[in-house]
Amino acid sequence: MINRNLILIAVVLFFAGCKKKAQPNPEEDIKDFSLKALTWKGWRLTLIDNNPSANPPGDKIYRPIRECDKDDILTFNPTTSVATFDYQTTRCDGVPGSSINYPYELDLTAKTFRMNQTNYNIIELNAKRLKYTQPQPPSGQTIIYMFEHP
Repeated sequence: MINRNLILIAVVLFFAGCKKKAQPNPEEDIKDFSLKALTWKGWRLTLIDNNPSANPPGDKIYRPIRECDKDDILTFNPTTSVATFDYQTTRCDGVPGSSINYPYELDLTAKTFRMNQTNYNIIELNAKRLKYTQPQPPSGQTIIYMFEHP
């Protein structure tokens, strides 16, 4: 009986002394306003602005998100310079599960990109969040688009 208890205690102490290796966190290696931050994962639209201080001054509106937009994922391919909107299960104007590709041009130094013949200003880009604006010259308003990783 004593031998059995000693063996049980030895086994418990052996496993208690084992440390689980920490899993690497890829987010720690991603620098703000980098190509890796833009391209390492897909982005989903969000209405929660966790950093309003990054927003430009003036009259601004947030891009509305319809119910059918909530599951869409935007990915940027750094090799082909193509952005893909994957429409997942709910599509507002077409077939679920389909996607649309747009070539994009990116200038991270100027914090701008051009997609689908439209210019955007990147105001936040990090491992967790993408936020860009689209100025509307006639009205003077700025539309803010916000994305997070799903």
